[in-house]
Amino acid sequence: MNSKERHEARYLRRKAKRDLAKQKRNEGHTFDVVTSPESLRRAFYSARKGVNWKASVQRYGVNVLRNCIDTSEKIRQGENISKGFIEFDISERGKKRHITSVHISERVVQKSVCDNGIVPVMEKSLIYDNGASQKGKGTDFARERLKKHLRQFYRKYGTDGYILLGDCHDFFGSIDHSIVKRNMEKMITDQRLIDLAMQFVDPFPKGLGLGSQVCQILAVTYQNEIDHCIKEVWRKKWYARYMDDFYVICRTKDEAKELLAYFIEKYREYGIELNLSKTQIVKLTHGFVWLQDRIYLLPTGRIVDKPGRSSLVRNRRKLKKIAKRVDRGEIPFNNALTFYNSHIGYLSHKDAYHAIKNVDKLFNDLFIRRFMYEQVRYA
Repeated sequence: MNSKERHEARYLRRKAKRDLAKQKRNEGHTFDVVTSPESLRRAFYSARKGVNWKASVQRYGVNVLRNCIDTSEKIRQGENISKGFIEFDISERGKKRHITSVHISERVVQKSVCDNGIVPVMEKSLIYDNGASQKGKGTDFARERLKKHLRQFYRKYGTDGYILLGDCHDFFGSIDHSIVKRNMEKMITDQRLIDLAMQFVDPFPKGLGLGSQVCQILAVTYQNEIDHCIKEVWRKKWYARYMDDFYVICRTKDEAKELLAYFIEKYREYGIELNLSKTQIVKLTHGFVWLQDRIYLLPTGRIVDKPGRSSLVRNRRKLKKIAKRVDRGEIPFNNALTFYNSHIGYLSHKDAYHAIKNVDKLFNDLFIRRFMYEQVRYA
């Protein structure tokens, strides 16, 4: 057997091993399992959490078994269960976002597709430092990973380093449907399950919509190949991503610039444009913003995590608006107290001694001291 034949035989053995592993990952996560009435019933009880007060959810729940059986039959007969979108705008951290929510009957199917089909298969291919929209992960997980990476870097190089912070422009609106389908075909073996998932993607002429669970999960896995390339080819262990935000801790500024050029070129292949006004290379000792928090690495190795100024200003304004509504009798004082306790609870996990004192003073001025003055005045 010559060299070429040996390489071919080795390739076939490895391919067979990969195909077997892929098949095992997909066991129990097929189209039949996802669309079974029992899976849909469990998906409804999970999807109604937090929204069971809505009349549409209650109507669906009254005849949940009948509705799940009818939905299962329609899907297996190839019918389209979509009823269109419920569209509205919200303001998130001062930024307007257009939400395309779906009806409860479609949300149940999406919940089953994600929980019983897509997520158990696709999450196994994600890097550990991908922290968005996964069970046991989130913004707190992403912040703690950054702190751990900074500690590891400090033990090896001290504070002599740089961090590349990346952000994408209109991430959800730039996602290519063909790449989304290609990613699913690499990991999912049941073509009917892929076609069902694409039914929730194709109604968007371009990109993916906010408010759809399927779109959210597929967006998390969109740059998975780039993540693995950074970790395994570039050997950058101090790299993490939270949806469209990412960072890489580098030894030198030239290294960070080289990586930035790679990201710009690679993201362009995926149809995504980096927001160069927010993408930056920062020296670790200067401090930087990650997920709305201001992070500092001190010469002693201590990491200072301060809340972002924008969030502090936003919550102060919100507390003042709540105080006006309490004065007008629109909402009870307990609502203001709940918001205050929530904000203080968030700040207590940060290095925010002075911020907490300022919030306490504002709350006292808006409610406690004014209430005491009025009691004395009318005594």
